[in-house]
Amino acid sequence: MLPVYICEDDEAVRAAQEEFLRKLILMEGYDMELVLCTGHPEDVLLAAERHPKRGVYFLDVELKGEQMDGFLLGKRLRALDPRGFLIYVTAFSDLAFETVRYHLEAGPCDGGGADEAGEGGGTGVFFRKGNGCGEAYPHRRNYVF
Repeated sequence: MLPVYICEDDEAVRAAQEEFLRKLILMEGYDMELVLCTGHPEDVLLAAERHPKRGVYFLDVELKGEQMDGFLLGKRLRALDPRGFLIYVTAFSDLAFETVRYHLEAGPCDGGGADEAGEGGGTGVFFRKGNGCGEAYPHRRNYVF
């Protein structure tokens, strides 16, 4: 079973992401389990160290009040889990340019990555099934939505 982690600083967005992913995993029958939903990047690092297996990580790009942002968290996770899937979530399309600095590839989502969970008051682009998010680059393991 593939462990899934969420790191999002906004409590309302985090709760919506958690609810959505739990439902999606159940309805689609994915061999995944949501094991951690937190606003603190250190919690994700500790969990990844304790359970050294390939995981899926949904990381908010901008983690307010924390010592590291989502990109730095991803870099540290990559060292712990080289085969894991890093999915960066942001409502700010200008942060997609950071992918160049961190050698990541931006996903093909329309709408700048806003999601129906409230990240930036978006239109449901990230969570809408069939929007192409992550599907265009199945060989890659780093995404920004």
